Amino acid sequence: MELPYWQNQGGTRPIALLNESENKIFVIYHPVGEGDILYKYSSLSPISFPSTASILDDRDDFQDITSTKQSFTDEVLILYNLDHSSIGGPAWWYGTKADASPFPVELSLFNAFLIEDKVALNWRTETEINNYGFEIERAIDINDNWITIAFVDGNGNSNSTKYYDYLDYDINKAGKYYYRLKQIDNDGTFEYSDVITVQVTTPNMFYLGQNYPNPFNPTTRIDFSLPERQMVSLRVYNTLGKLVSELVDEIREPGSYSVTAIQ
Repeated sequence: MELPYWQNQGGTRPIALLNESENKIFVIYHPVGEGDILYKYSSLSPISFPSTASILDDRDDFQDITSTKQSFTDEVLILYNLDHSSIGGPAWWYGTKADASPFPVELSLFNAFLIEDKVALNWRTETEINNYGFEIERAIDINDNWITIAFVDGNGNSNSTKYYDYLDYDINKAGKYYYRLKQIDNDGTFEYSDVITVQVTTPNMFYLGQNYPNPFNPTTRIDFSLPERQMVSLRVYNTLGKLVSELVDEIREPGSYSVTAIQ
């Protein structure tokens, strides 16, 4: 019989189940305003829940979610109650089979931290299926203007832990920077990670770094920092005193910069 639909305003308490054979914890819940019974899972150490999957969807009236076992396997039956008291009907219990299959790519860690004037990103996967790779996206407004700054190849198929890292040199002013990963499968489907935030502060002193590499052929990088708005002139000369390149000749705002000279 088709049951009437109405908006649930309360959601449900989450339940946590262990899968000891895989050393994982599963959390099953129904959030307010969403028509799904969802689950997330994580390795036990450290605990992180980067991905979400749906067990049952297209309703907003789930209540009192529970399960038939204390461990999470394909044989777990998730029970839920549809309370019809608001329309004069009785409460009915229903069940659905859980799906313990792994996510195509299980991202278990995604961090960012400052190294001087650069942002270091690192992340970790526990399993990978058809993982083409990761686009790294950055924004200064969490709700808009995301740009792709790099691509890192994935490991395709893997049942072991894999580690990734990336160093973002292109940070030239103080403020908040937001990062996320766009994990792409070989068939083109993709999924976004959670967003992480890095706070970059204004340098407290003038700084001009040694160019690297030195000597160079054909390019070298020069880093410098400004604690306040200044006119900047940066020129490169050869050993005979001849001007080779004028890299900067303009007013720059406070921040850290990196420029490249070409021989």
